[in-house]
Amino acid sequence: MKMNKHFDGRRSERPLMNNISDRERAIVRQDNETQKTKAKNSLNKVSPQIRKVEHRQMHPKEVKQILANVQNWFHVRHESEKDVLLNRHEFVYHLNSKVCNGDINILIFVHSAPNNIEKRNDIRDTWGSVQRHGNVSIATVFMCGETPDRALQEQLIRESGTYGDIVQGNFLDSYRNLTYKHVLALCWITSQCHDVRTVVKVDDDVLINIFKLVSYSVQIGHYHNNLYCSAFRRAKPKRNTSDKWYTPEEQYPFELYPPYCEGLAYITSVDEVKALCKASEDTKFYWVDDTFVTGILAQKAGLSLSSFKRHHEYVKNGRVHHTSFQSVLFFLEYKNWTSLWQKVVKIKNMF
Repeated sequence: MKMNKHFDGRRSERPLMNNISDRERAIVRQDNETQKTKAKNSLNKVSPQIRKVEHRQMHPKEVKQILANVQNWFHVRHESEKDVLLNRHEFVYHLNSKVCNGDINILIFVHSAPNNIEKRNDIRDTWGSVQRHGNVSIATVFMCGETPDRALQEQLIRESGTYGDIVQGNFLDSYRNLTYKHVLALCWITSQCHDVRTVVKVDDDVLINIFKLVSYSVQIGHYHNNLYCSAFRRAKPKRNTSDKWYTPEEQYPFELYPPYCEGLAYITSVDEVKALCKASEDTKFYWVDDTFVTGILAQKAGLSLSSFKRHHEYVKNGRVHHTSFQSVLFFLEYKNWTSLWQKVVKIKNMF
């Protein structure tokens, strides 16, 4: 893995715009050649009886066979097929962070877009401001990709220089590149954060009850070989072309996903993060990062999923729920963070 030797809040010497153009062209070539040709060849080998399961109940043995076929189909068999970022992990950090240089017990990595400065500041002003609770130390780092906007990049450089909590990889920051961002985070943690006890992934629209999270880390820590999350089981890819999550059969030729974590958050440890990073070395790209990392890679790495318990729930703004405030661990898509955070602080001594 390639790294800038010294962190000074500046960009790497490699021209940013050239990186984006080369990466976009590489992705297009991969889509045209790998996904449309090799994928179709593989699709023809998949039994229709295995793929067409959406209108009937499946026997556990059949589900097991489908998931085995998923692993077989996504396995990269030849060096020539390996993606330079996803498989070879040749990430270049335009911006880097030293948040793991100290004694950190809990590391929270946040998926964030370069232009989401307000969301990052909301985090820094609320749960991200808590760097120690009791005897537990906490660090937060934001994961970003490249932006073609020069002014925005300069702003991101200044922001990184001020806070030192941004990692920026050498790929275009886009919805279809979230898998690169996720694997970047996993491999960055693997190389930088060796002694962390608990690792948490969240999106930048999630407010955490950080005091409850600390209590969880101290009392439970983590379950070995496990991801703790809101788990989807027996979910299926979307085949409607108008759907935001539409996936053609050329990209995923099965009608069943492995169990995977809902994207807002999951909790694990550095050992599991290392296992996921390792599993990505010979696994084909799939653009839905939650399914890819916490489903396909997790299954390959031998990790299981545990669903959030009733006292570790999440609530989403606008969705009806009957969860008591003190039972909520993650608040998703809420607007008024200041008042919400004040309510969290008022009950912090409960945990």
